[in-house]
Amino acid sequence: MTQAEINNLLLTRFKGMKKEDIPVVILDPGHREKTAGKRSPDGTVREYAVAQDVVDKAAKVLEAHGCLVVKTKELNDNFPALTEKEDLYRRSALANNLYAQGFKRMYFLSAHFNAHLSTWSSARGYEVFYCTGS
Repeated sequence: MTQAEINNLLLTRFKGMKKEDIPVVILDPGHREKTAGKRSPDGTVREYAVAQDVVDKAAKVLEAHGCLVVKTKELNDNFPALTEKEDLYRRSALANNLYAQGFKRMYFLSAHFNAHLSTWSSARGYEVFYCTGS
């Protein structure tokens, strides 16, 4: 989502609301196509593709519940990163820039589907990482 698209939403869907009252959810599919993450044992399923599907579905639900949703994939599509490190920096900078613009109710969710060792089934459960004080 570009800054112009965010501004348009502020004038339409969120008209009359203060930026600090608008819930902003940044959805990140974790890996990128160049660093696709774990692959299925037969190589046909990539972690990136599954995470992107989850992010797209979550965006629809969150938007229906009144959230301003920004997907980091769109940022990457508009400004391709040169390196993985640069890409990670750009994703966190997105959240920092929105916060600096006055959005205070912010959530950054990065979807990953981890595996352990060489199989998808040897690890179970989920992980949640959060910033202390959040």
